[in-house]
Amino acid sequence: MSRRILRWLVPGIVAYLVFLCATFPAAYATRWLRSRTPGIQLTGVSGSIWSGQAQQLVFESVPLGTVSWHFDWRAPWSGQLGYHLRITDEGMQLDGRVAIGHGQRLVIHNLVGRVPLQRLDHWLPLPPDSVAGLLQLDLSNLEINNGLPQTVQGTVTLGDASLSWPQSAALGSYRMQLSSAKAITATIQDSGGPLVLEAQAQLEPDGRYHVSGKLSARDADSAAAKLLTYLGSPDPSGKYPFDFAGHL
Repeated sequence: MSRRILRWLVPGIVAYLVFLCATFPAAYATRWLRSRTPGIQLTGVSGSIWSGQAQQLVFESVPLGTVSWHFDWRAPWSGQLGYHLRITDEGMQLDGRVAIGHGQRLVIHNLVGRVPLQRLDHWLPLPPDSVAGLLQLDLSNLEINNGLPQTVQGTVTLGDASLSWPQSAALGSYRMQLSSAKAITATIQDSGGPLVLEAQAQLEPDGRYHVSGKLSARDADSAAAKLLTYLGSPDPSGKYPFDFAGHL
């Protein structure tokens, strides 16, 4: 084959491969996604693997809303496959950069958004519709490996929380500051609502956790004060200490 023919053939093949990749249907990629992340389903998929959307994202049988994605061209420089993701639904929005690493490793950068607490009913140890409020996330970095968080930096706030079970009570607002060293640590404080909370939490890379702190009511005659009696008897200072540990 002559060099003249090769000069035209090689660019043509390269152009065809680029076109093929750019228009590769996203529906085919969802099969690969399901194999990497069991429990996730996408329906109503349109677009390509570079830019597209799904009408519904479902995780562990819970509908989470519409998800759209755009390829993150910075991720390949670190040997990863990455996307800018946005999840939206009524009252909920999440934006962030997700990079898929080796094995079951996910790295999420600049995750910001809001999630109504009711959307988490499936994962809360309470009867459905027992708690209300708004979670707001501002995480600069979150690394997950084999389904367990390994590192995290940022803040999570819970605003205007209220409880309807085992009795109705306003709970107020809270802020959790997250950081990582050998383990993930969190400091949790109230924002001046009906309850006074000071707590610390720690999550080890293997999923072991430990949470401890003290609760008290600002008004001894409030519904929140009556709610605290479910925790038992207060200490001599009138606070209700708690300390528990487990494994995710």
